Amino acid sequence: MPVYTEPTAWLRAAIESVLQQTEHSLELIIILDNPLHREARRLLHRFAVKDARVQVIENPSNLGRGRSRNVGIDRARGEYIAILDADDIAYPDRLKTEIAYLTKNATVDLVCAGADFMTVDGKNVRQFMPKAAKGAAAQNYFFAEESFIHSTLLVRHRVFDTIRYDPSFTRSQDYEFVTRALQHGFGLAFIEQPVVRYRMNVSDNYDARIDKQRQTLRHATRLFWRHLPVFWHYGAYMRRTMNVTGLLLATHLAPRPILRAYLRRKERIAPKRLPGIKVRKHY
Repeated sequence: MPVYTEPTAWLRAAIESVLQQTEHSLELIIILDNPLHREARRLLHRFAVKDARVQVIENPSNLGRGRSRNVGIDRARGEYIAILDADDIAYPDRLKTEIAYLTKNATVDLVCAGADFMTVDGKNVRQFMPKAAKGAAAQNYFFAEESFIHSTLLVRHRVFDTIRYDPSFTRSQDYEFVTRALQHGFGLAFIEQPVVRYRMNVSDNYDARIDKQRQTLRHATRLFWRHLPVFWHYGAYMRRTMNVTGLLLATHLAPRPILRAYLRRKERIAPKRLPGIKVRKHY
C-alpha cells in the first residue's frame, strides 16, 4: 500500500479494512512515499505499534507508485500479494474470497473482482462488476474492456519473481503490468463479486484533470505500441488505435475552455446515465 498525499481519514479506513479481514494470516506492508506527510507517518507508526502485522517502509524521497510497490514486494513473504490503494477500502472477505479462488484454480495466477464506487465522503454511488471468467475468456475480456480495478488484484508471489511494476509508467502501470504478465504466460481470472470500495477522487480543478488525462493518454499510447503484438493477437488493435488516437487528438487539439465545459456537462449528466456500471458481456 503506497501512501503519498492521502488524507489520514482515508488512510485509516484503508488500513483498518485490511486488519479486519476474515483472513487473519497476513502482513500489511505500507510504503510512505512522501517524507513530508508527517501526519501519515505518525498514524502509520501508531498502527505498527498496535499490530505486529503492520510494516512501515519510509522512502527517503518520492519514488513514485511503481517503485514504491516494488519496494513493498521485495519485503513481502506471503504466497499471495494483494494490492490496495491507500484511499480504497477492502470488504472483510476480500482476501478469503480471492485466496480461495486461487487455491481452487491452480492455473490462475492473477485474479481481479468487482468494486463499489464511492464518493470522496464514502457514499456508494455505482458498481463495476466484471463477468466471471478465467483462462482465454478472461484474457479476451481484459483486452476487450480495457478496464479493471487495481485495488481488487491478488497475485501469486511467483508472478513477481518474474516481473515487477514498470516505474517508467506513471499512469496505466497497472494495465501495463497485467498485460506483461499475460505475455509471460500467467493465468488471469475475474470474480463476479465486489471485494473493495473504490474511492472516486475527482478534483474540481478542471485544468489539473485535463493535464492528468493528457498524461494518461500519452502512457496509454506508449503501452499500446510496446505491446502491439498482444493487442493484435486479441483483436483489440483497430479499436485501441481508434480510441487512443481520437482521445489524444481531442485532448490536445481542443481549446481548454471547450474541455472544461465538457467536463462540467459530463458531471451534470453522469448521475442520470450511470446509476450503475455492470459489465456482463460474454465471450
